[in-house]
Amino acid sequence: MKHKICIYAIARNEEQFVDRFCDAAAEADYIAVLDTGSTDRTVEKLSDRGVIVRQTTIEPWRFDVARNLSMLLIPRDTDLCVCVDLDEVLLPGWRAALEKAWTVDAETGTYRCICSRNADGSEGKMCGNAIRCVGKYVYDRGLTDKTELTIETRAGIKTLWLNVVGGTVETVRVCMGSPEFRPEKIPVAAAGETFLEQPIDVLGATWIVSSVNTGNPHCVTYVDDAMALDFPRIGPAFENHKLFPARANIEFVEVVDDHTLRVRVWERGSGETLACGTGSTAALAVTARLGKCGDEADVILRGGTLHIAWDRTQDLLYMTGPAAFVFDGTVTL
Repeated sequence: MKHKICIYAIARNEEQFVDRFCDAAAEADYIAVLDTGSTDRTVEKLSDRGVIVRQTTIEPWRFDVARNLSMLLIPRDTDLCVCVDLDEVLLPGWRAALEKAWTVDAETGTYRCICSRNADGSEGKMCGNAIRCVGKYVYDRGLTDKTELTIETRAGIKTLWLNVVGGTVETVRVCMGSPEFRPEKIPVAAAGETFLEQPIDVLGATWIVSSVNTGNPHCVTYVDDAMALDFPRIGPAFENHKLFPARANIEFVEVVDDHTLRVRVWERGSGETLACGTGSTAALAVTARLGKCGDEADVILRGGTLHIAWDRTQDLLYMTGPAAFVFDGTVTL
């Protein structure tokens, strides 16, 4: 069955994206853009490309108002409507894929829209810190009024619960899924049902390590003083060890007590970071499984503290941590 498909968007001062946007959306039957006050050639270029453009001004800015106005541009006989930003790219064949995926009883469709990049440009499958920030952003900016969200990542769909205080999100609880201890699923180049408390050689020294996947592949080892380690030297050697075909994030863990861990993190593709959500989750999962701590603990990192809990009845891990607004800015790419 052929559907009538509309692509619609909201834009402001995005002339540099117009041609790419129009080329990518060309398979649509109808393309409409709500312009909210461009001072460049966005409107002119869109109109030249045959896009239906409506101009308006929204002061103070409210995304929900812009969204509702943009939806008024959708023709009444549209079967499927797809909302994108001008700087997003629809891949070739998107229309055929959409129509193939659409079923008679379908009401809404989704596409993966959260992507995290490491410092070296490689894509992370999941970022525990970023997903909390996404939850805060979409709520605080009026993109949703829900306090329970589901977000799709390359590590699967994650559920978030937003703790709202005074109209803004203060903390976010995230279901991180089940810990994966099977070596072939982490991945670790080793046989067996798990890879726990195994000796490996790193730079001529023997380390006892354990591995788990909590959205990313992780390697956990225990130390007396993580801050005393020569991180720029030892971190890359662990990350790129031959045992880890997809590389690994490394957690150097100090067990403070049954409910407190102190962790220093080396992330694949990024180096040392101040905090890591999947890494904190991995540290708790491994440490609890080995009986070195309880099933809940505060994980103290250089950038702050996260609370990690493992519900053994459901085999689900939960991360709770803060999310704070830092600044608004514009990046030219």
